[in-house]
Amino acid sequence: MKIGQTKFLRMCPLLNTATVAALLGNACGLSTIPNALQKRLVEVLFKNGGISMQKIVVLNGSPRKQGVTAALAEEVSKAASDQGAEIKSYYLNGMNIKGCQSCYACKEQEHRCILRDDMQELYDEIDAADGIVFATPVYMWQMTAQLKQVIDRLYPFIKPDYSSYLAPGKKILLAVTQARHDTLMFHHYFEHMGKNLLFLGFGVYKILIAGGAKIPEDFYKQTEVVAEARRMGNWLAESNSEA
Repeated sequence: MKIGQTKFLRMCPLLNTATVAALLGNACGLSTIPNALQKRLVEVLFKNGGISMQKIVVLNGSPRKQGVTAALAEEVSKAASDQGAEIKSYYLNGMNIKGCQSCYACKEQEHRCILRDDMQELYDEIDAADGIVFATPVYMWQMTAQLKQVIDRLYPFIKPDYSSYLAPGKKILLAVTQARHDTLMFHHYFEHMGKNLLFLGFGVYKILIAGGAKIPEDFYKQTEVVAEARRMGNWLAESNSEA
C-alpha cells in the first residue's frame, strides 16, 4: 500500500521508532535497517519533515549514580526514546549547583539567576523541554537535598505577579523510589511537590512510586511497576494534542 508523503509524515508521531524505520526501509527497498540507525533515521525525518519530537529532560536527584532511582528513570527514558522522544539526562549529585541565595536578582529584567553554576544549563534545558522527570529516592520523608536545590532554583521562572515565564503544557513525572513497601506512605508529600510545580507554571503531573526497592534488582523484579514506568515514558513522549 502506498501513501503520500504528507500523510506519512502525519502518521510518524503515532508510531514507534522501529515501525517508522521499517516503513522507511520498505520504501527504500531495504528489508531491514540496523537498530543503531533506526533512531537517527527518525530524527532526520522529523527534522526535515517539519515534525517536532518531544524533548524530555530527566533530573536524577539520587546520590547513587547507578542506584534504584537511576534504574527507574532509565526505564521511563527507554520507553519515551522508543517512541521517538529526545532524552537528556542529568545526574544532579555530580553537578555544581548552589542553593538559592534569596537575592531576588532573578526578578530583574533578565529573570535569570545570577549564580553562574551548572543550573544555568538546566534553565535552558527545562525551558526547551516538553516534559521533565524529577527522579528521587525518599530521604527523610521528602525528595533529596540534591533535587530540592534544583526546585528552589526554579524561582526565576516566576514573574513578579506570580504568573510564569514557562510555556504551558510541560508534562511532569515525579519518579520516586523507596525502601518501604507502602507506596502511599509518602504519596501526600509528592502531591504537594506536584502542586508546587503547577504553581511554577508546569503542566499536568503524574506520580510513580517504586516501593520495596533498595537495589535495582528489587525494582526489576516488580514487573507491574516496570510496566507502569514504561507507560509513563510513553505518556511523556506523546504530543500534548495526543495526551
